[in-house]
Amino acid sequence: MSEIMVDFLKVLIDNDRQSAITEIYDAISLYADDVNNRQKVTVITSVALDESLKSKLTQRLKEVTKKDVILKVDVDQKILGGIIIQVG
Repeated sequence: MSEIMVDFLKVLIDNDRQSAITEIYDAISLYADDVNNRQKVTVITSVALDESLKSKLTQRLKEVTKKDVILKVDVDQKILGGIIIQVG
């Protein structure tokens, strides 16, 4: 780890804020996505998607969001059909 990161962790520990590391990571991740014009998108379907469909879906989401899309696909057999798209 860099010296800056070690110093940062020491400050957190000295101030009894180590429990905030998860929230800090989440905030930095959101900031990095914003700076790099990325959007996290979760897609939930009842069946697994093949690579061709994932690619088409990613491309369409890029057009709609005007951002690079980081696609996460979840399968939930409880839904009857269709697709659920969660942006952000």
